[in-house]
Amino acid sequence: MFDIKLLNRLTIQLDLTNFCNLSCIMCDSKNYKKKQFMKRDLFEKISTEIVRDFPDAPVRMHMHGESTLHPEFCGLLDIFSELKKKYSSNNMIEISTNGQYSDKITDALIDSGIVYSVTFSVDASDSKVYEKIRRGGDFDILLKNFEQLLSKNIDRKTTLPYTYLQFIVMEENQHQIDDFAAKFSILYKKYGITPVIEKDYFFKEMDKHRIMFLRKIVGEDFNSLKQQKYFDDLHLQSIHNVIPKKSDNSDSKKTRTVEKLNQFRYPCPGLWLYIGIHPDGTVSPCCQDPDGSFVLGNLNDEKLIDIWTGEKIEKYRLDQIAGAFSNPCSDCTNQIEAGFSDEELKDYLIKIGKSELWQKFTLRRKI
Repeated sequence: MFDIKLLNRLTIQLDLTNFCNLSCIMCDSKNYKKKQFMKRDLFEKISTEIVRDFPDAPVRMHMHGESTLHPEFCGLLDIFSELKKKYSSNNMIEISTNGQYSDKITDALIDSGIVYSVTFSVDASDSKVYEKIRRGGDFDILLKNFEQLLSKNIDRKTTLPYTYLQFIVMEENQHQIDDFAAKFSILYKKYGITPVIEKDYFFKEMDKHRIMFLRKIVGEDFNSLKQQKYFDDLHLQSIHNVIPKKSDNSDSKKTRTVEKLNQFRYPCPGLWLYIGIHPDGTVSPCCQDPDGSFVLGNLNDEKLIDIWTGEKIEKYRLDQIAGAFSNPCSDCTNQIEAGFSDEELKDYLIKIGKSELWQKFTLRRKI
């Protein structure tokens, strides 16, 4: 759609609610200032703009809350499905859930035909550790809904949605990594599926069921490189049995270590590759901004395409290319890799008439 390649790689994060029915130890959702559900008419406006103006963009229908809690969740999927047909778009939905939902949600995830993947947040191989980490959750309900999704896919002879099982590596669960990989690999095979085991969420082939071992991202109360390095090291040291180097599917050039931030800092890929929409229509460039304090605009009275190509976000992009990381980005411990190639960044600068910044960027990298 855009002449600039980088702007065509957008993934849209659409948060239906910032409510959650659990109180997980690694999440600060309980501290979010204003809890709310996205209104139906706002959802329809935003969805229309997505399928019309961003017809190839994946839509992650989650960000800070549990989307399946929205009282109109199934109806909102229907709205998006109808708009997708009307505009003949290629958008597909990705859902992340704690799996504590009713049977009607499982049917909607399959029958809508627009949900490409469902990520189940698990983090444990048994109920004892699970309920310690995901406080308020029921391990048996999670397993039931996970298996039900696989079973109904088979019954209805459909491939979608793919399922991703998420395990965030922490001190509380690192001893269960091997058991988790083994247990859920066996469970998948019960349905004729051989899952791919990953060490992160960044992978090229989407069309597979997956078991993912992710590093923990420090929250705002532990906003330091030292803390993040601890969790990065814990992650890499803990997963070596389930993901040997020779079968590691990730890009070996992308070493996720905060030590890189002390050497050279790339502009955040989120400014080009992601955009977050909060339940009240506030638009933020970052999923690490739960209260929407980093505001680019609001979709109640603005268009998404205008915000995405507007002066405000472009200023953030150009500042970071030049090496200026203002708040809230200055202390971020999550952005480590480029997320895009030098050729894509150079193309972006040339096409917006800022080619002089390319030399400044390359000189900064050599220092």
